[in-house]
This record gives sequence, C-alpha cells and structure tokens, in this order.
Amino acid sequence: MTQPLLPCLALLLHSDSRYADGMGSGTRVLSLHGITTDGQGQALLDAGRLLTDGEAATLGQALLRPEEHAGARQYPFTPPTLLRDAPRSLTWFVAPHRRTQFWRTNNGRIAIDAVLPGLIFHVVENVLCVAAYEGTDRPHARTPLFHAPVGNVHADGRVCVGNATLPTSGGYESMPGWERVLLATNFVHVNHPTCLRGGVRTEQLIAFWQRRKRYATPPAGRLMAPLADRLDEWVNALSKEAA
Repeated sequence: MTQPLLPCLALLLHSDSRYADGMGSGTRVLSLHGITTDGQGQALLDAGRLLTDGEAATLGQALLRPEEHAGARQYPFTPPTLLRDAPRSLTWFVAPHRRTQFWRTNNGRIAIDAVLPGLIFHVVENVLCVAAYEGTDRPHARTPLFHAPVGNVHADGRVCVGNATLPTSGGYESMPGWERVLLATNFVHVNHPTCLRGGVRTEQLIAFWQRRKRYATPPAGRLMAPLADRLDEWVNALSKEAA
C-alpha cells in the first residue's frame, strides 16, 4: 500500500527571448520553487531561488546518466506472499500452517494448536479484512474464497480489532503486524453464524478447532462457508466500499 505522491517542488528553466523553448544556445538559468496552495486549493509557486552552478551541474549529470545515481536509492524486494499492491491497499496471503489460537471463554483462556486454512489479508485505508481459501496453491484472481473460520471477523471479512495495536507504518513492512492483529489476539466470539458451512455458535467453533488438533492438514473447503466466487471480486468490493 503506497502513499499518494504530492508535488512539493518545481524546477523552472529560464531562457532569453530568442529561444522560447529553452533549448537553444542562449542564456539559461534554473530556479527552484516550493509549491503551496491558496484558499481554493489551487497550486501556487513561491518566490523560489536560483540554483547554483554546482546544483545545476549535478542535476544535469543525473538526467544524462541516471544509471550512475540509481545505486543511492533503495528499492525494496516484493514479498513472495504479496498478491496486489494498490495506492490505497495491500493484499497478501498466508499459507496454511499450524498456529496456536487463543480463546477467552467463561472458563478462562484456552489455547488450541491446529492447522489453519490459507488466509487472504487485505488492508484498505487502515481497515483489516481476511478471508480463507482451500488448498496449498498460491491464490490468484479467480480463487474462490471462504469465510475465515475464526473469531472476531464480520460477515464481509472485516476484522473487529478491538483494542489491538495497529501497525503505524505502511507498505510491505506492515504485513506481519496486520497478521498479528488477527492471529496473536484473544478470540472472544464469532461475529456471524457462517464461520463454518451450516452455521456455528462460538462454543461450536471452539469445539471444531479442538477436534482438529490431531489433523496435520487444514480444513477442506466442504467444511468452510463460501464468501466470494473470486478473490478479485471480493477485493474490488472492499476497496470500492472504502473509497
């Protein structure tokens, strides 16, 4: 999830009147200006300043030989679990794996160690959503989705975060933090009855996971409740809702 880029500086090329396009051999001067806005949101240039000869030469070298300056910039590697990177959202997956769930019940806190299904995480405008998928293959746009069979998730996939600490940074580095918001929390109850196919109450979902502690594989699709026919349709609907 990348932040939108806003203009903050403008570079103006000044030339004498004989070369209106600035590309002739006459006198040329560069000036640097900050960009502000007026009361109506229209962009304005401040008075600015002239670039020194050294600054202009450095800029010219960077434009003529950009490969020499590329090494100073850091380009992050794309995480292998990333599915979609949009200006306002990130979508990635967590493959099926064994993990300890914590449930807070009337009889105290219980821990259940079981294999979770593959999960799709989608964060849009700082809102966390999650869905499940069947199998172990990498998800794609046409992957069918199921309701995540865990607590604290609404029927549309939005996660009830409660008082969980949300990631303060954006981008790829926030992905593990968002996963902890769901998976390292205390589940309290189901937020809708279709966490599993046929419907369940909170105590029934807990019993389901207790029975699955002895299984080395994730729940099959026939046990989970369908959420969306396609991953891309679910993601697009959530992103449009947040627009």
